Amino acid sequence: MAEKKCPDCPEEGLPGWMGTFADMMTLLMCFFVLLFAMSSLDPVKIQMMQESANKRLGIKQSSPQVKKRPLDNKLNIKKKLKKIVEDMEINDQAKIVSDPRGMAIEFDGSVCFGSGSTSLKPEIKRILDRVIDDLNHPRDLRPILVEGHSDNQDPEEGTALWKKYPTNWHLSTARAGQVTQYLIKQGVKPGRLISAGYADQWPVKASYELRRLGKIDQTYIDQANVRPDDQQANRRIKIVFQTKVF
Repeated sequence: MAEKKCPDCPEEGLPGWMGTFADMMTLLMCFFVLLFAMSSLDPVKIQMMQESANKRLGIKQSSPQVKKRPLDNKLNIKKKLKKIVEDMEINDQAKIVSDPRGMAIEFDGSVCFGSGSTSLKPEIKRILDRVIDDLNHPRDLRPILVEGHSDNQDPEEGTALWKKYPTNWHLSTARAGQVTQYLIKQGVKPGRLISAGYADQWPVKASYELRRLGKIDQTYIDQANVRPDDQQANRRIKIVFQTKVF
């Protein structure tokens, strides 16, 4: 004969609502995992968190001999670049420009390379040495963008230059690469450097937003290279010290 169930005893197992609750918690966890996966992490903040955790746990830093300096924000970078330009008296050869990605210094093409050449001139090396001395922080992981730009005149077909660099895409990329290689030799971490050639597709007067929106067409490029002065202004090297991670 089966025993009668105790009317005052609680039912065995978890209550029914726990199944629904567990499902909801699982969905929430998946949601936050997806948010984390789609987010862009700031390497500077990650480095600071690691150093803070190591300090609290009593873990010694791998390079205690490196003197720590605060990372520059956009305003400090602008002040340092401006001081470099003034101290070296290169106002006609370099200018400081604001960029949505950070702060940038643009070098006139005539001070960087000879005509049809990718070899760095002594003048640009001297300037780069000073820039890196003031802005190459050992703990800074933010990218440094090296951009090569040109006018709308491609190398003349059949020439020695054309055989090596048939378009301004090739030439501007090679020149940006030369600057990048020099910065690495001077002690900049290779992982921070991003090199790119833009040929004539980003005239000096075109904003970052205009390029990202795809508003720079051939008509715009031709109008930006009408005068010889315009063409020379477009033949440039731009170095962006990125303060935001996209």
